[in-house]
Amino acid sequence: MHVRTKPIMAITIILIFALTLLLLMLSSVSAPKVPAASETVPITQNERVEAIERNIQNAIDAAGAGGIVTVIGSKIVDGDMPLSLEIPEGVTVFWRADYAGSSHTMISLSGSGVFEVADGGVVSVTRGHIYRDYAFAINTDAVTVNVSGGRVEASIGRGGAISGDTGTINIAGGIVSAEGDMTWTVYTHSGHIKMSGGSVRGTGNVLRSDSGSVTMSGGTVVSDDVQDALVAPDGNVIVTGGMIINSGTM
Repeated sequence: MHVRTKPIMAITIILIFALTLLLLMLSSVSAPKVPAASETVPITQNERVEAIERNIQNAIDAAGAGGIVTVIGSKIVDGDMPLSLEIPEGVTVFWRADYAGSSHTMISLSGSGVFEVADGGVVSVTRGHIYRDYAFAINTDAVTVNVSGGRVEASIGRGGAISGDTGTINIAGGIVSAEGDMTWTVYTHSGHIKMSGGSVRGTGNVLRSDSGSVTMSGGTVVSDDVQDALVAPDGNVIVTGGMIINSGTM
């Protein structure tokens, strides 16, 4: 008996080719983009710092690349309780809340995202002189800190308003101030400070980067001593605009 196999083999080859082509077409179709999340997190006086921290961090973690988290409300912190946030790259936190207290660090930032104090936002630390104790309103490692409005202020023995390690600090608006025995209003170890607007005031070094750069293109710096206004011992100071005022008082 003679069995005709050629037509069956031809059909099988055609089916395999069609299936392969279909798979290639499906693989070339991009998955639908998930829109970036935008969430507002309110804080209240009755909440503990741990709860505030958890709620904001949960919103940050859910935001994803391009996501925005806005913090509103108010809280006065009584005691040494830093608010620690990890902000990944691609996420921006807009701070529009009024947050004040006496913690050695009011807000501590880690990661590589963006933290911006915007209109209505306040981060303030008031702490008496304690030997070998430094206090900061905002302390960051590599998170970019922007000040576009509001206030960041420190009334302390030692420390400053904003302290950073390697990241960039941009001041385009608002008021940043520090008053105390030994202060650096805006400080970074090896990062960059860029001022294009707003007002920065201090009784010690006002804008200081140890080995990075300080760039001023606008805004106003008010200093007890003009030599302390813009300082970069092992870095660069570039001034293309703005105003530096030598004032003996805050």
